[in-house]
Amino acid sequence: MSNNENLDPNSMLAIMIWDRHIANLTHGDNEPYKGAPLPISKKMALCTDRKLDWWKPFFANVAYAFGRGNFPSSDRSVERMRKNKEYYESNPKEARFVALEAFFKTEGIEERNYLLKLIGEDDESLTECDSYISVHGKDWSDNFEQSKLTSEEELSQTISMKIISSSDNDSSYWSSANDEDVIPGVDFENGEQSNSWAKFVFGASEDIDWSNEEFEEKENYDLEEIEKPYNRIVYGAPGTGKSHVLELDAKYYFEDNWARTTFHPEYSYADFIGTYRPIPIFSTDEKHFTYVNKEPVRPVGTPHVIYKFEAGAFTKILKTAINNPSRNYLLIIEEINRANVSAVFGEIFQLLDRKNKQYVENHGGRIGDSQYPVNMAEDILSYVYSEKNVGENRIIIPGNLYLWATLNSTDDGVSPMDSAFKRRWSFEHISIDYLGAVNSVSNWTIPSEASMIGGMKWNDFRNIINNRLRSQEGLFREDQLLAPRFFKEKELNDIHLFKNKLLDYLHQQLLRHDPSILFKAKYGSSNFSLLMSDFETKNVFNGQLKFTESEEE
Repeated sequence: MSNNENLDPNSMLAIMIWDRHIANLTHGDNEPYKGAPLPISKKMALCTDRKLDWWKPFFANVAYAFGRGNFPSSDRSVERMRKNKEYYESNPKEARFVALEAFFKTEGIEERNYLLKLIGEDDESLTECDSYISVHGKDWSDNFEQSKLTSEEELSQTISMKIISSSDNDSSYWSSANDEDVIPGVDFENGEQSNSWAKFVFGASEDIDWSNEEFEEKENYDLEEIEKPYNRIVYGAPGTGKSHVLELDAKYYFEDNWARTTFHPEYSYADFIGTYRPIPIFSTDEKHFTYVNKEPVRPVGTPHVIYKFEAGAFTKILKTAINNPSRNYLLIIEEINRANVSAVFGEIFQLLDRKNKQYVENHGGRIGDSQYPVNMAEDILSYVYSEKNVGENRIIIPGNLYLWATLNSTDDGVSPMDSAFKRRWSFEHISIDYLGAVNSVSNWTIPSEASMIGGMKWNDFRNIINNRLRSQEGLFREDQLLAPRFFKEKELNDIHLFKNKLLDYLHQQLLRHDPSILFKAKYGSSNFSLLMSDFETKNVFNGQLKFTESEEE
């Protein structure tokens, strides 16, 4: 390890993970994370001596050092982080070994290997890292469980020698573990470890309170992480990245504790809440059966049909959330307006009113719980509370269960939502030019066979089309414009898929009454076939659309 007293293994590990992984992620409207995603912080807590409540704000400190967050830090913390960052940028190979010393636990191999890969370790170097960690990790921690060391000689015998491997070759150099510069704060005269020595061994910040209370994890720590509404609808045009936004947030806030269901015109209360369904059971009496056409049937026994309650998507995750009150859960509903939501939700509609802070202060309870419980059928109550063994006769949505949904505003007429239902949801609009979606297709190009627009950037082409439609004031809504994800990537690699989807939407659906807004006069409402045949050989768009600077009308 470097003699620089500002270097700290935890800081270095966090800096490397941030620089090589987290800083490249986006969250929400393409904003960078202001702290590490919760799953990464949890893995750090499993593999190092620091607990989760330490790593979460600590990563925010790292984000601050990289200019990506506004976490309030002390001057000392800022200076320490800056020193570690500078050392990493100027000495990446040596910084690697400083970072490895943060792994003082040799258990949690899978989590540790995951983090090692985030800092750039490949499969071949994991063995080397494991060897290094086994020397500097749990063995060291075990050795220092004793309260004091009696002499410099005993210290040397206990720690042995410190291995510093080289990433360039198999050679190693050895540094004496009793070097005052390498191991600061050892009081050899009194034979005791100073507080700074303990901080060095366990990789702690000087600003950390070393009392046990400081590192106790809160029982419901996850519940404090969610900064999004309980009932949330993300809406916008098809292809703007609504599902992607929700999935990013789901992974960030909920890890794997989320499920997804998709509404459609035939989606019902039975699919969402649950119902009794017929299931076959058999008794083995060795009788023979045939179909009407005399084809033999060889069942495992005599068939009988019984009915059993089958929980729906909502009821399944509701039960899980109720039985795990210290964990947050999420149900994502795709295309929420494609089903009759009043019929699908039924009495659950009443549960969407959640208790806010003011209500809890005046009436008690937990923030996020349903304000008005409802009575449910006995079969649903028995299913939900089967593990609680309590005689509940009402049900609520607990504060650790979130409901998020996507809505295509162009499909608002498929199954309109009444105002009472909408009032219970928070709405979040995703722009037609949502940066996350735009960037994800930045390299996509139109098929080269598409006449004069062949090879053009897809984003450039759709911007020209959209600007033309916007110029027709009052005729088109934003959700009717071409979104970044209007096409799938493979559709842009096939001229037939591309032109059929594009022209069908623009000519047959959007402009069926006046195609001349985009197309030349000869491609009127009755000349779609001519438009299709000319698309690959001619410029079919009218003179108002300029695809090149030199193009003349």
